[in-house]
Order: sequence, then C-alpha cells, then structure tokens
Amino acid sequence: MKKVLIGGSINPLNKGDQARVKACVQKLAEVNSDVKVALLSYAFDKDSEIYADDKIEIVKAPWSRSDVKLTKMSIVALNTIISYSILRFAQSKLKLPVKAKLLEYDAFILISGLDFSDFGGRWPIYYCVFLITLFNMVLGKPFMCYAQSMGPIENVWIRKLSRYYINRAKIISVREEHSIAFLKELNIDGSKVYLTADSAFLLQSTNQNADEVRKRYGLSDAQQPLIGISANPKPFAGPGTGYCSVGIWYKVDNHRSDELSLLYIDKMARICDRLVDNYGAALVFIPNCCAKNDDDREVLKKIYDHMSSQENTVCIMDNLTLSETMALMGMCDFFVGTRLHSIILTAIMGIPVLPLVGTSGPRIPGVLKMIKMDEYLHNIITDDEEEIFSAIDNIWQHRDEMKQVLQTQIAIMRRKAEDNISLIVQEL
Repeated sequence: MKKVLIGGSINPLNKGDQARVKACVQKLAEVNSDVKVALLSYAFDKDSEIYADDKIEIVKAPWSRSDVKLTKMSIVALNTIISYSILRFAQSKLKLPVKAKLLEYDAFILISGLDFSDFGGRWPIYYCVFLITLFNMVLGKPFMCYAQSMGPIENVWIRKLSRYYINRAKIISVREEHSIAFLKELNIDGSKVYLTADSAFLLQSTNQNADEVRKRYGLSDAQQPLIGISANPKPFAGPGTGYCSVGIWYKVDNHRSDELSLLYIDKMARICDRLVDNYGAALVFIPNCCAKNDDDREVLKKIYDHMSSQENTVCIMDNLTLSETMALMGMCDFFVGTRLHSIILTAIMGIPVLPLVGTSGPRIPGVLKMIKMDEYLHNIITDDEEEIFSAIDNIWQHRDEMKQVLQTQIAIMRRKAEDNISLIVQEL
C-alpha cells in the first residue's frame, strides 16, 4: 500500500482549505483503496476534530506550537531538518534500522492552494520551501504541487528561489490558466505541468442538517427570497494595502488599511440594504473562515452594524461545519461572495452568485473563467456601486439560466478535478 502525506499552509478554520482536503481524501478513498492518505498538521487538535469522519490519519508536525509564534516554529523547524538529516544518513548510508514518523510515507503533496505567490504575503512561500527541503531534499520523497494557483511573484530573489523549488516537483497541477503562463515565464519544466481544477469541485451538493440549521437560525421557508452574503476581513490583500499580515517583510500601510476597511464595510452595508429593499429579501451572513486574524465574523458584524435593514438579516456568529455552510448556501436564492471558496461552494450548490472581490490578483478571475463566470466578477473598490448593483440585478433576472450554466460547468470542473487524483495514483 502506498502511503501519501498531504500538507501545506492549511488553516483548519478556513472552509476553503477544509473543502480541498476533504474532497481529495474522499475521492482518493473512492477510486483507489491502495493509497493511504495522512494529513500533516500544525493544529493537531482542531484538525482531528474537523476530519474525524474522513478516515484520515492526522500527523502532528514536529514543529507545531499552540501559540504558532514564528520564531519558535522556525527554530523547531530547523531542528527538524537537522534531526531528520541525521536519521536519513543513518538509514541510507549506515544501513541502520530507523523508526521516525515522517520516514513512513512514500510521497508528499502540497495541497494548499496559493503557496508560490507574494501577492498577499511571503510566509506561504517560506513554509513551502521548508517542507520541500525536508521531504524532497532531506528525506528523498517525490512531491506534487496539487491544484495550485501560482504567481505573481514580484521580488526577483523570491522568484529565483521559487523556480528552484518548484522545478523539484515531480508533478505540478494548477487550477487556472494564469498559473500556466506564470510557470512558463518562470521557466518551469512544462512536461510536468497539468491544468486541472480546484479540488473543492469534487464535492457533491448537500443538504445534510439543512432542517436543523434552518430552525437554529430562524430562517423561514416561506416565499420571501433568501440572499446569502460572505465577506472577507482582508479583501484587499496585496503589497501596500495594509492587508499583508499573513506575510513578512512587507511594509504595512495602516492608514491605507483603515481607509479600505471603512470603504468596504460601508459599501457592503449599502448593497445589503438595497438587496432587502429591491427584492423584499431576507439576508443571511455566512462566515467562510473563523481563524485568528482572518475571521469573517468580525467584518460581517461590522457590516451588519452599518445596515438599516437589520431586522431582515441573520448574522451568523458561529463557526459552522463545512456541511452546515453548504446547506445554508443551498437554501439561498442568490449569493454575493467575496472569498474564492464561498463562490465555488455556492456554485456547487447550484445557486446564482455574484463574485465581489477587492483584490486585483489573477487567482479568482482565473478560476471563475474556468466555470464561465468571469464576466460577472466585480471589484468593490474600483467599480461604481450602481455598476455593481446593475450586475446583481442582471443575474437576479436571469438566475434560472445561470443555474443551468452552473450545472453544466460544475460537471466539467468535477471531471478536471478528478485528474488531480489520477496524477496521484499514477505518478507518485
């Protein structure tokens, strides 16, 4: 039996990361029982809880720390590389019997979706460099970059570093065409690059616990339209915006951060009020990520506090499960999504959605182009409010047609996402 370890900069409290991991694990178990998957975790207790029903081994990373302080993690990570270098030497050169957890696995998969890009911060790049050094260069394991978005990388030295490490991959699958162009620009060996689709597309629509969730939040099943809203506490991630706390060695402009936050909250609140007024709708605010320093609930509450239609709005402050999140999305007649996976999960549920982002990065437009939704994408910071609402009204008037388009495109994306699984089984 082949044993494969998956990992990367995965946040257990981010529904997008959960969706990618669960979809990969479930599909692998379905198509090939000879591949056993384990998840490398730096948040062992939380991952053990979230993936308890997925029949996946959770491996606690030796460098994990409950407080997740960068200095401590870096010291322990360096110690891990040194320790495993000694163990590997004893095993391969001295032929000594060695038992160590990370030596048990045949291959490693980087499953986080945005590792090699400095657009929103450099920390994921450094973490990937560490993981590749450990598993590929020290332990000699082949590795795969799984359904990634890659680029842009502006810093010339980070580009050189990324080229070296990406080229060490045995397989590179990407989820949109912008990444293909970036890898060509970076002179990555094209023979091992595959255009697939985001792993989350493998998930099936679900209404599990829908009745219980509806009752818990007092959502009526009457004729009143229900519109779902997601929001992002860092909608403008990128150099110079003040939203680079996930990275290091970027100058953060706090004044710009405060300015953009207020603009985002005010504009979202006005749009939400107009949804209630124009369509007689009830709104439900659905958090997609509840992580420290990246908690959707914080910005959703601020938007709610700025609204005049609070009596028509349910602002969810709970950390929902993935199935509860999808069930809520499936109850909606329409959805306004900021985070990529709030858009993908809503589309899987067959619900018309307006993608409303604040970043100019290529990742979201690239994925939306794959499902023929890029024409609906709007930027809340650069687009006029009337222009945004005109797009909402256009989708609202043609939502039955969009449902048909989504049904067709999601089926196509699911087949493309299955190629990721085939590559694991055949190539690793």
